Amino acid sequence: MKITVLNKIDYINESDALLTLIAEDYDFEQLREKLLKRYGIDNEKVQDTYYRVTKIYSYMLKHLAEDMDQIRFYYKNIGEYSDNIASFVLLYDFQNISLSIDEIREKVLNISDSERLKEFSNHLNGFYKIGLTDEESEDITTVDLFRKINNSELKAEDKLLIQQIFLDKKKYLNELLSLIEKTTKLFEYFKEDFDYLGNEFYKYWTDFTTHEDLYDYIAKNVNIVFDKNLLGTYLIPNIFYCNRCSFSSRTKEEREDSQKKDSQLFDVFRIGVLFDKNLTSSSRSNDVNEINQALKLLSDKSKFEILMLIKEKSSYGIELAKSLNLSTPTISYHMSALISQGLVRVEKQNNKVFYISNKERIEEILKQIRRYLVE
Repeated sequence: MKITVLNKIDYINESDALLTLIAEDYDFEQLREKLLKRYGIDNEKVQDTYYRVTKIYSYMLKHLAEDMDQIRFYYKNIGEYSDNIASFVLLYDFQNISLSIDEIREKVLNISDSERLKEFSNHLNGFYKIGLTDEESEDITTVDLFRKINNSELKAEDKLLIQQIFLDKKKYLNELLSLIEKTTKLFEYFKEDFDYLGNEFYKYWTDFTTHEDLYDYIAKNVNIVFDKNLLGTYLIPNIFYCNRCSFSSRTKEEREDSQKKDSQLFDVFRIGVLFDKNLTSSSRSNDVNEINQALKLLSDKSKFEILMLIKEKSSYGIELAKSLNLSTPTISYHMSALISQGLVRVEKQNNKVFYISNKERIEEILKQIRRYLVE
């Protein structure tokens, strides 16, 4: 299995990440405190990486101030959902190897009507009401799409806006790509920092993947299980999502498609530049604050019921939504919190994501509670 570690920064992806963080008023100081509290790390490497990332972020925040209304319009989360208007404009998966601005524009403007209807419809699945299928939409018409928008759990103004974006793609696309292009040009002032972070990432993960199994490591420390892609995997640095990992794993059908290029057949793993052996579940602190965070999650009725349902059998989002009479976005919200504390593992099977209880982590927490309160 071929692991290709990249040191080249994906500036289009980083623009998308930065603008999302700005729109959500992200606080990097809170991140530093969280890392100290949860993992107890404050070494020279972490400090230097954190300094470089926050230096760039602060500069960009200042020089994009005049674009703040536009940034919030495109990148602020839609209601309680972890998605934004920009994703509907671009219909582009930023987990994949990045295209250029011109390639994105050409792709969006030249997509066929039937393919655009299908992409739009699939993108709406996360906003569906309980009971709707999560399978891909085939042979959908414009009337079907608008009916689907109206049946979603979006607010009325968001439904109208998404319909407008579908009908006038060129206007919104050009405006958004101009914003992304301005952001990437501002990055040029920090080429030295980006190069440094990319090279450090390359050195660390090249050495790591020479001696360790990447997929096993992710299963143990990120609680996500993938089938190994024997064709290959790209490992790409996340700069602004510096403490996050994201994964795009190909389905069996995609891997067997001879018409696709290597970059479309390989798995794509994006790993934050702060993420190394220090930021793993095994290095997670089990102090009182960490135990308290886990207990807060367990005290939530819905989260507790989810853990009960997936104790013995893995389930995917739609199944859990039906069982608990919750919306799929609500299930995603609860899962994000449970995964962050290591209470749930994720398993990717073809085109579906399954969740199952991480009993080892739960046992560990229960042992710590007994140590603090009983022994």
